[in-house]
Amino acid sequence: PGARSFIKECDDQGLKLALVTGTARSEVQKILPKDLIERFDVIISGSDVKHGKPHPEPYLKAIKKLKVGRGEAIVVENAPFGITSAAKAGLFCVAIETSLPKGYLKEADTIIHDYKGLKNILKRYKIS
Repeated sequence: PGARSFIKECDDQGLKLALVTGTARSEVQKILPKDLIERFDVIISGSDVKHGKPHPEPYLKAIKKLKVGRGEAIVVENAPFGITSAAKAGLFCVAIETSLPKGYLKEADTIIHDYKGLKNILKRYKIS
């Protein structure tokens, strides 16, 4: 809950957004509504990489396509393989407890409960 409005808010503020998923591109297009997909500047799917998560390739490819440095990116993850992938890519990772409890997310730089917590992190980093 809150993901769609959070993505919309970030996009409306002009933040560059990437969706990095292990799901095949064809499935992403079936699962996500077009109006949500259009909010992302870059989509890296399982179809776009040789090595999926937990390898760093998906996130490294995303920041390259976004044309941002590692220090300019924040990864939001909800799964251990994604957290590992972000860490190996040298990216700051915020884990959100939407599908797994904290115990599974402990390798992230910080853990939040929901998207309200994520908004607070963005404010702390002056990204709002």
